[in-house]
Amino acid sequence: MTTRTPPSMRLSPTYTTSNQREDDDDDDDEHDIRRRWGSLTLCKLRDSIIRGPALSKSWAAAATALRPSSRTRLRPTTSSSSSTVATTTTTTTTTTTTMDLADLPYTIFAEIISYLAPRETIAARRLSRAVYAALTRDELCISLLLHYFPRAIESRELRLLLRRSDHALLDRVPWSRALAATARRYHHLGTATPRVTETVLAPTADKTDDHLLRGVTPWHRVLRLDDKTATFHYWDPSWTCDAAAGLLVHPVDGRRYALRDLDTGRTWPVPFATEGRMVRRVRLNHGTLIIEWCEKQAMREDAGAHRHFATFYAVGRVQGTSDASRQEDLYTVRRYAKDIPSNDDGEAECAVTFRAEWKIHRLGLLLRHQDRFFSAHNSTHYAIYIWQPSRSPWGEDEPRERLVIWEIDAVAFGGGPHIIAQLADPQLDHWGVRQRGTPTLRCLRLDDCTWDSATRTTVGHVFFVEEEHRWSAGPHSSTTPPRLHHVKTTGIPLTGGPRWVDECGKVQPDVSQMQFCWRGTRPPGGGRVAEMETWAGRCPCWRHDDFPYLTVCEANDAAAGVRFSARHCFMLETLSVHIKPRLRIHGVARPAEPGPRRSSSSSSSTISKASRSNLVKQAHSSSAASREERRQGYADEPIGEGSDNLSDWSAAMTREVQFDDDAWSKLLNAGYICGDERWLIGQDSHGSITIMHF
Repeated sequence: MTTRTPPSMRLSPTYTTSNQREDDDDDDDEHDIRRRWGSLTLCKLRDSIIRGPALSKSWAAAATALRPSSRTRLRPTTSSSSSTVATTTTTTTTTTTTMDLADLPYTIFAEIISYLAPRETIAARRLSRAVYAALTRDELCISLLLHYFPRAIESRELRLLLRRSDHALLDRVPWSRALAATARRYHHLGTATPRVTETVLAPTADKTDDHLLRGVTPWHRVLRLDDKTATFHYWDPSWTCDAAAGLLVHPVDGRRYALRDLDTGRTWPVPFATEGRMVRRVRLNHGTLIIEWCEKQAMREDAGAHRHFATFYAVGRVQGTSDASRQEDLYTVRRYAKDIPSNDDGEAECAVTFRAEWKIHRLGLLLRHQDRFFSAHNSTHYAIYIWQPSRSPWGEDEPRERLVIWEIDAVAFGGGPHIIAQLADPQLDHWGVRQRGTPTLRCLRLDDCTWDSATRTTVGHVFFVEEEHRWSAGPHSSTTPPRLHHVKTTGIPLTGGPRWVDECGKVQPDVSQMQFCWRGTRPPGGGRVAEMETWAGRCPCWRHDDFPYLTVCEANDAAAGVRFSARHCFMLETLSVHIKPRLRIHGVARPAEPGPRRSSSSSSSTISKASRSNLVKQAHSSSAASREERRQGYADEPIGEGSDNLSDWSAAMTREVQFDDDAWSKLLNAGYICGDERWLIGQDSHGSITIMHF
């Protein structure tokens, strides 16, 4: 008598016999791939259901269906003996039940899939055509994208489109492609291995003429301990990048500059005439490109001063004509959309439009190492700080310092850049940012928005970022160095008001230890913390992370929670050859390795009742913690496996994965990196630009 297991929830019974071979030589590779991945994924699905937060009737039925079950019966077998001849046949028949996953109700199916790792979810598309169709539905891919990668750029732009109820753009994006690409990116981020490494070769040096770039000389300060020295100030790179926009400006052969799209690799010429000019610095941000340059010929041969200028360009992508040109540039739409506004070649275009040009110093600056200047800009304002050693014949030793601020947004209304503020030595001394003979200035910054369109007035601050180190040495080093490492940011209001001061590492007279960083002790606060951390008014506390290591530079994508940091400690490097500079990525959990595959035979061990009970209890507690985390707004933090507290903000901040040792030589020759969750850009020892795509 044959016993059959009744179907449950659209289950289809499958029968196997003992005389059927387990390894069929006629099976092709595709069937083998589906069988192995199917076995792995179905086991994970079964365990996911068992760990579910609520075992309703549907959940219990699904768990029972996915749990291996077998029914056997005995049939007579043929045997012989010396005394009697009896013929009996015994056949063992094993009946196992499998589930058609695509036929599950959508809510249950989506909940089951959400318990899988992103890698397994993408791999499960290979099970069958029905499962592929179910896993590539837009509504499911949107839910999984928001669940797996809530802080990815695709998820942020998806939420923006959902808030706007922009169904036209939502329908243009194939969200199955977006989910697969995002999962692949975070897999490479979690292992600190780039998917593709691209190299932009440095232009060939022209021996018959000067180089295109004549950078501004940095301060004469180095790090020195005993007989070991290390660089403390690097020269400005010859290229600039806006990682958020995915655009790179770099020099090319023929003494020219080009604009490159990091995603597609296409280039466009920058309409900047280089004949008779030398570029001092290039900077791209907020959709504006500023090229600071000087004339090759000095104003007077005896003086040696060169007139300096700044040229302003508007940089952006061409979205198309009519209404499409007014749409916001969204990476998800541009990268995955089915119908992208493009040119005749099928590629999106970028435009570099000249806006204005002005003289940044009326008397000119020397090209030698004496004169230095720092600058910053956003879409509406440009600020420059000029430091010139005294050349007075009357014995004045104090350098001449000046801060000048231009308003450049008037170009869009037919006007030109004009000065709105000038601060000389007395005013700079009043605000506490005068550098004198021992300058500590690291860089100049501006608020991202310094223009109030409602009142049509200037707002915000210009910030002086200063830094001192206990091992600093050189002509410009302080005679009273700090105890360890001191960073400070001072903000000067553009239209009046009190100054802003934020500092870290300065030892107070009644404190024996270094002051704690706000970055390491401030409790989590969702998006507000990310905004505060990247605000221009915050002091760069990351410079002394993991002291005595010095963080040379970092690229922080606060919106995605991804941060790249490059650290080295020249003091410890002298003690052992095994201590090397470290380039690491923070905030991304290492992808979980797939567990051992379970046997598909009927004799494989099943989860006991006690084990299932423990799993259910753990799932309830984990689900409660997850709900509490989402309620408090911390669910955006990437959490690794095995975490005891899912809302542990400090653990998320300290999670890091190290790149290979050769990554430092590929990216850190200029002491500068730029990037976000999609790519990381740096310069190698040959002057070529390295682009790592994730």
